[in-house]
Amino acid sequence: MRLPNHLAGVLPAAAVHAHLIHFCLTLYEHSAQDIERHWGISADEAYSLGVRSVPRLILNLLSAHSCVEKFGPDVVAKVPGFYEYNGCWRLDLDARLAQHGLLFPTRNEVGWLTSIKVFRDARDQYPFQLRVRKEGIAA
Repeated sequence: MRLPNHLAGVLPAAAVHAHLIHFCLTLYEHSAQDIERHWGISADEAYSLGVRSVPRLILNLLSAHSCVEKFGPDVVAKVPGFYEYNGCWRLDLDARLAQHGLLFPTRNEVGWLTSIKVFRDARDQYPFQLRVRKEGIAA
């Protein structure tokens, strides 16, 4: 059985995002408390939805490296939110977001993780999506 073209095109990114969310990242205690306070859902509910804290630098590097090891640099290079700089892979997230930032995966019609929204904190009304880096590097 062949996947429809619109699904086959997003499968690599969906697999990388799923690995990142389910095997690499975590939900920090202070983030879980903010979610309970501002979103009105428990930490367990948030975790089951795939909500994760924006990682601090070391976890950022380890998570990106894990994705590159599993899927290869050619695949990861095409996934929104990843970039390589001086031989080191990272998630394109400003380090300042690790204080209160949250990652929220969005899904397509079959449940695959198709993108990741970044909330600056639990009260953020205007989250942005991780996207493919074009130039420059995150702070």
